[in-house]
Amino acid sequence: MSDKGTSGPLHLDGTPMTDREVARGLRVNIVACCLGMMWFGAISGPPTTMLIECMTGSGILIGLLATVGQLALLAQFPGAVLLERLHERKKVWATLIIIHRLMWFIPALVPLLVSPTPGRAHAAAIMVVAAIALSAILGQTGFPSWLSWVTDLVPKSASGRFWGLRQSISTIPFLAATIGAGLVLDAFVDPRQPGGTYLGFTIVFAAAAVFGIADIIVHLWVPEPQRHIPEVPPKLLPLILSPLRSADFRWMTFAIGAWFFGIALIGSFSIVYLKRCFHVSYTELSLLTFTGTLGPILAGYFLGRLIDRIGARSFGAIILFSVPLLSLVWFFVSSEVFTITLPLLGVRQISQPVVIMLVANLVGGAMAAGIGLCQIQLLSSLCEGRDKAMCIAVHYSILGLLAALGPLLGGYLMDMLSAHPLAWRLPTGEPVSFFHILVVIYILVVCGIGAPCLLKVRLRTGEMPFLMAVGKLSVDPLKSGLSMVYGLLLDYAASPVTNLLTGKGEEKK
Repeated sequence: MSDKGTSGPLHLDGTPMTDREVARGLRVNIVACCLGMMWFGAISGPPTTMLIECMTGSGILIGLLATVGQLALLAQFPGAVLLERLHERKKVWATLIIIHRLMWFIPALVPLLVSPTPGRAHAAAIMVVAAIALSAILGQTGFPSWLSWVTDLVPKSASGRFWGLRQSISTIPFLAATIGAGLVLDAFVDPRQPGGTYLGFTIVFAAAAVFGIADIIVHLWVPEPQRHIPEVPPKLLPLILSPLRSADFRWMTFAIGAWFFGIALIGSFSIVYLKRCFHVSYTELSLLTFTGTLGPILAGYFLGRLIDRIGARSFGAIILFSVPLLSLVWFFVSSEVFTITLPLLGVRQISQPVVIMLVANLVGGAMAAGIGLCQIQLLSSLCEGRDKAMCIAVHYSILGLLAALGPLLGGYLMDMLSAHPLAWRLPTGEPVSFFHILVVIYILVVCGIGAPCLLKVRLRTGEMPFLMAVGKLSVDPLKSGLSMVYGLLLDYAASPVTNLLTGKGEEKK
């Protein structure tokens, strides 16, 4: 690529960005994302959920922890209104998000002050939830501005492939942080046991905060493109209602909202179920997260290519119809323990639920990674010609409201069915628990509501109809899959993303 100006994004001073500047900015973005995923990998899943479980054991409070994170999506409205009206977004965004990451020192330090007195432990847990809620609000306030900034930088012709490649690369540090957090927590005695300590949680959350702040600092080297700011700001209500006038936007938002609701419904409680009923270790819980996100590493770039070829609407519907069905494996787990011999590690024992879920998470994680890519692709297309930041804020705010219902419902059912257990038994002999009820609701919502809603979105030019896409992928899955992977590998070297990130290619005339 040339260093000459192109018809691409402009600097804040109005001068054109060169192709090399764009390439450098996207590479820095990926590096920053890797640091951010170290933060996210350390805090997500077992650490936050099990911290509240250790402090109180309350299903309602665990559900509230997830709910406040979803409701925080409403903070995208002020973020879209305020930050997008600034000439320079980056400095204000960075200040806001650094404070958001600093808040994670609170769950690192508060547990050390917890007394064995239940009243104080409960109050400390509420303080932790409040700190995480405030952090989430600050983070979501800056999100629309960040996403509109980065999507303005990424060439539209390479959008799906860039986000897929970025996801594949950044998932590696996420996995490292996830496994690392599990190992650290297992290195200390459980706080609920005699001689137990919260020091493992302190180390995990403090390290996460450091990586999170480093992510924002590195992001300052990503160039900020100029965008048009209207001289007379439009009225707020028409601005909010504008994307909702599009039927395609509404159907897409409800479809992704069903997915968010389902994931929020079962996400935190799967960890509690495994810990309570099968006594799995933190490291085993981290391994489940590991395999769930190993899929995106292997499939992220190729999923992006598939979406570019098939279309985000049809490919997303295939995922929404199929991935929830994998959760049926929860009805076949038992308390059986396997003894296996691993290279360098020797003889190890691992519970049967962990073995089953490792396989299911690997397959499901690879496929589910496509939902986020489809979402970005559809959102970019449906928000074109509108105020992008506000369009993003409206979309994610609706998702937050829908998803917030999931953890509350899950926490209520967990407490109710824990107090009044069901008398039913699974084929394995294990009792039907609150979690099995959550799994059934998840499947019905995502397959029965989410997928049909997404199919209501109109096909765009060049997209493949749903049934044609299903036929192409299912006639001979192995043959067509290997053929497609082979083809993708052949054209990878000539991909616009490869040229974009390396700064190589033909000069544009």
